[in-house]
Order: sequence, then C-alpha cells, then structure tokens
Amino acid sequence: MRKTILASILIPLFIGSKAQRNESSESRSIPSPPGVMLKNGRAAGYNDDNYISALATEYKSEKKVDTSLYKVEILKDLNSWWTYTYQNINLYQDFIGIAPNSKPLSKRTFLQLLTTGEFYPIKTDIKNNVPYYTLCPLYSDNKEIQNTIIQLASDELFYYNMEGKELPTYKFEDLAGYKYDNVILKERSLF
Repeated sequence: MRKTILASILIPLFIGSKAQRNESSESRSIPSPPGVMLKNGRAAGYNDDNYISALATEYKSEKKVDTSLYKVEILKDLNSWWTYTYQNINLYQDFIGIAPNSKPLSKRTFLQLLTTGEFYPIKTDIKNNVPYYTLCPLYSDNKEIQNTIIQLASDELFYYNMEGKELPTYKFEDLAGYKYDNVILKERSLF
C-alpha cells in the first residue's frame, strides 16, 4: 500500500519532469543566463589545479580547431552565446568531451577545463543520442560569458563529484503519516 501511494506520487512527477526536459527547443522560451557568484574576483569553483592549468595552457596553444565562425556568431555578445548554449549544450547529461586537439576527454577533465574560463564548448556531433562537445579556446573579452561558463561548469562538476556517494541521513513523514528514512528506503525497493 505504501509503495503504491509513493509510486502514485513519484511517477507523475518523474514523467512530468521528463516531458519538460524533452520539449523541443523551438517551443521553449530562453531564460536569462544564470547569475554568477564571484569569489575573490573569480567565479565560484574556479579550478586552480596545476594539472588542469597546464592542460589548459597546452590546449589554448592548439591551432587545430577553427573557431572563427563560432567566435563571430556565438561569442558576439552574452545573449548570442547564451541562446546557443541553452539550445545545444547540456553539461548535466552524458556526453563525450573532445579536446581542441581532437582527443577524447573524461567528463571530469572536460568540466575542469571549462572552470579555467579559457574555453567554451560547442556541439560538434551526436551519435546514439550522445552529444559530442568540443572545447574551443575562448578568445573573448566578455567577462560575463567567461564567468557564466565557469559557474555552469563548476555547478556541474560539484554534482558530478557527488555521483555514487551515499545520501545524507534523512527522515520525513508523508501526508498519510507514513515515515521514511534512508534505512527504510534502502531495505525496500520502491518499484
């Protein structure tokens, strides 16, 4: 009975949220870019790791990715960049990251490189419903674009690092008076 009640609550929520995510980009209005939280003059989550900094320097010197079209069209202003990013880039989903030298990157390394503020992602391919994002050097003086990229990548890197970890301890009671906590739900399967 409890499973049925919980399932009747969770399934419509899941289906509704999935339907919202699957809307075509033409029917969605594009929201404003997220606000950026600055810390010491940098966007929060800026990656100071020496390995990533060295990798960013190496990739920034690569001249193999032609970014002229993207630089002109995507990076001409914050709204152009945000429209492109909102419609084409989803860092929360599974994707294949590609370095400027065309070598594959792990999702973590790709996100860490984005947090340097020296790159932006472009969608270059899609295979089996998995997008391929290529890092392009960010040759733009627009700090709003740079800081927003850093913030988006930092947020996703935080959530990516949480994957596979135990949920914190929780307890709650639903409207019907049934009690739930992480031990009860771990012992029983919802479906």
